[in-house]
Amino acid sequence: MKIQRTPEIDAFFKRCRTHLTSDQKNRFVGKTITKANHDAVRRQMKAAGFAELQGEASAWPSLWISSHAFQQRPYPQTIRWERLSTGDFRFDRLKLNAGELFNAQAIVMDPQRELNESMVLRALDEPYDAPFLWQGDDAWMMDVPSEAFTIDPLAQKAKGHVLAIGLGIGYYPFMALRNPQVIDVTVIEKAPEVIELFESVLHAQFPRPTDLKIIEGDAFDIFTPKGLAPYDTVFVDIWRSADDGYPLIEALLGQVNPPLDKLDLWIEDSCFEFMPSLIFLYFEALAHHRPVSHRDPFYARQLRKIDAYFTQDPSVVSRVDELKYRMYDRSILRAIAALKVD
Repeated sequence: MKIQRTPEIDAFFKRCRTHLTSDQKNRFVGKTITKANHDAVRRQMKAAGFAELQGEASAWPSLWISSHAFQQRPYPQTIRWERLSTGDFRFDRLKLNAGELFNAQAIVMDPQRELNESMVLRALDEPYDAPFLWQGDDAWMMDVPSEAFTIDPLAQKAKGHVLAIGLGIGYYPFMALRNPQVIDVTVIEKAPEVIELFESVLHAQFPRPTDLKIIEGDAFDIFTPKGLAPYDTVFVDIWRSADDGYPLIEALLGQVNPPLDKLDLWIEDSCFEFMPSLIFLYFEALAHHRPVSHRDPFYARQLRKIDAYFTQDPSVVSRVDELKYRMYDRSILRAIAALKVD
């Protein structure tokens, strides 16, 4: 691939560089909001570049989540939660504070595709007593807004025979089994203690419980062309956050990269958030005929993957939209992650 510089491309690079070095949005995470300062905080967030607050003020969403309404959803209304433990795992509850802004969804990729990524920050209006699955002192899964808002759309689009890798509190299979397009759900779970807790408390309370099968196994054993072949939809959730998500996704896609519409990865955009920035740095260096490198070994290896991918592209790119597409297209990002380099 080659880049033919134009004034438009140079201006695009400048805008991306400005966004890349800005850290204004992160200062709002954890900020306390009240009824008195709610609108002032929204104005500050608009100035910081939050995507959902860029239109007319009359169309801005509220930053509040109703704790009462959240508890009226099917999962908490159906499941009777018990405090149980086995081995290092336990079902328990944790009270979440009201009025504290948190990221309620995956990272929102910049609609303009210029590295101005954003978040959807929300705060509970009342404290919420949330069900949690713990391993020791680590929270593995919980029924909280950030989990529901990132999982519900994927469960709603599932169809046919569904494979879910990672059980947790069973939120994805619960919601998938409410979807009439889903025939059945098979869950692969590595920890026998999690399966034991689930079977003893939760399974019988699920919709269509006979259409739900739980199998003890390892994600990497089933994530092969043969292992995935029987399923129409595959959902993977074996990481706790974006911090440990990408390395696991990278390893899985290195074994097999299924069709885009077959594989759903929990908080995928958050896990891949850094990749458009690295591709931009690569494109900027390519356009200026200079090498690109990174001191961090992880990012340096990703840059080698990016180079390996785009070296195979014979295109001469002269339009900004062509660069934006290559920076953000999900199939390209997955293909880069799937590559193996020394």
